[in-house]
Amino acid sequence: MPDNNSKNEQHHTENQLRLLTPQELKTLLEAEIKKRLYQIELLTYELKAIPRIVINS
Repeated sequence: MPDNNSKNEQHHTENQLRLLTPQELKTLLEAEIKKRLYQIELLTYELKAIPRIVINS
């Protein structure tokens, strides 16, 4: 999986930054959690598709 922390990295001066409101932060965090849970579901599905013979070898 690609490193999402380095994607879209930009440099700004301090006066160009704005703090998120609690609601904005909550919304962003909930979206990120939802995305990660979906990734976990996909990976779990893929893991279950691996034949048991390969896992037990």
